[in-house]
Amino acid sequence: MLTTITARTTVLGLHHWPSAPTHRAYLATPHRHEFEATAEVVVGHGDREVEFHDLQDTLRELLLAGGTACGAGGVLTDFGAQSCEMMAAGLYEDLTTLGYQPVRVTVSEDGQHDGTVYAGAVS
Repeated sequence: MLTTITARTTVLGLHHWPSAPTHRAYLATPHRHEFEATAEVVVGHGDREVEFHDLQDTLRELLLAGGTACGAGGVLTDFGAQSCEMMAAGLYEDLTTLGYQPVRVTVSEDGQHDGTVYAGAVS
């Protein structure tokens, strides 16, 4: 049996796709999203081996560290040319470095479009 927990956090941010095709040219300039990061990690037992709120705090800190604070009062985080998939991969690597065992990390923009990284290879 595999036991996991899942935590989510959101931040307001900007990103852009410099090589956007002509029919999506608006994506080449910085645009705002509510980015939601979700991490599912393995736990060895069901008695709060990893506390939900601690994982959520860590996930938020890592997500914010992947960009640069901008806007009035640093309300937004600029993720530059990173796609959701790139952001998810970075979070996956960071969580692994911290000793977590991620199964799945997803970054969503506005709850509509997701980039997901899974543990192991998918063929």
